[in-house]
Amino acid sequence: MPSLETVIYYSFAAGVVVMCFVALFLGLQVLTLGTQQHQDEKRSLVRAATKPDTSTHEAYYVGFFHPFPGAGGGGERVLWTMIKAIQDKYPFIVSVIYAGDKTDCLELTQNVRGKFGLEINPQTIYVVELNRRWWVEHKFPRLTLLMQSIGSVWLAMEAINGLRPDVFVDTVGYAFTYPLVRAISERIPVVSYTHYPTISSDMRTLVASREAGINNDDAVANSAILTTLKNLYYAVFAAAYAWAGSCAHTVMTNSSWTHNHIVKLFGRPSMTRVVYPPCDTAELATLQLLPRQPIAMSLAQFRPEKNHAMQIDAFATLLRMHPELAAPQGWKPPTPDAILDNVAPIEYPML
Repeated sequence: MPSLETVIYYSFAAGVVVMCFVALFLGLQVLTLGTQQHQDEKRSLVRAATKPDTSTHEAYYVGFFHPFPGAGGGGERVLWTMIKAIQDKYPFIVSVIYAGDKTDCLELTQNVRGKFGLEINPQTIYVVELNRRWWVEHKFPRLTLLMQSIGSVWLAMEAINGLRPDVFVDTVGYAFTYPLVRAISERIPVVSYTHYPTISSDMRTLVASREAGINNDDAVANSAILTTLKNLYYAVFAAAYAWAGSCAHTVMTNSSWTHNHIVKLFGRPSMTRVVYPPCDTAELATLQLLPRQPIAMSLAQFRPEKNHAMQIDAFATLLRMHPELAAPQGWKPPTPDAILDNVAPIEYPML
């Protein structure tokens, strides 16, 4: 039997550990939410700036964590189509957008109308401006996944400090923000829409095979030691990402490929659904199919993961097989940007 002194010692040690966790938890809440008076003041500002229809239901505030709402990509179409659907079906809901853009509701809605053809009611839109977006857009030279994930939590703390929502919706895929929201309040449902997992089995396979690529530079690929360390880093990060993602109450993915990866990582198949991104084909349907010219067009944002060099490889192969499809001699593409500069030196016949 342990002595009384030993029991007291271990009980005291356990008490200190519990107190440290409680202090950390309370400190996190204070840093994120601020005081109750602070949140009441923020909620009052939103009430004064918006006009939801409260004839049948009191106002409800849904926070959309999307630091780049003014961009014109597929992720932004998902965001604004979601908000449009909410406005049409639930007019008492105010959509609070946590944005890193220096903009206002009217400018945002006009931008959405021009880019996506969606009519958004600005009276139920409120923007919380974020000043820490640098943390999720900066390309760190090393440990990019880890640093940007930590940055997303730091950014989410600023967002929720700006307004505590009734529902937290992440439409980008910042899974490490989910435990933060769950920690500050179990009463805030966390909804996730993931376009692409932060880490995938494909990325881990690329590193393990020691093949150079977007997420695995030559220095790592050519070193057995660095490859081993990066494999360990990816394994630990994947475990942390899986735990963070499992904190979401509802998960949506944009494809069956992403769905399979997220289900495997988050381990919540019953709460995960494929919701395909909206594609507006109304304008395309009005185009005449005939006559047509033999033109192949590739539309994509110029980002490294789009791998435009591979498209050039494929097109060069096509031209070798079908020289009649070659562009007119002397034709030059438009002035390339930084990424095009990287593929410009590649020389192919008839290109």
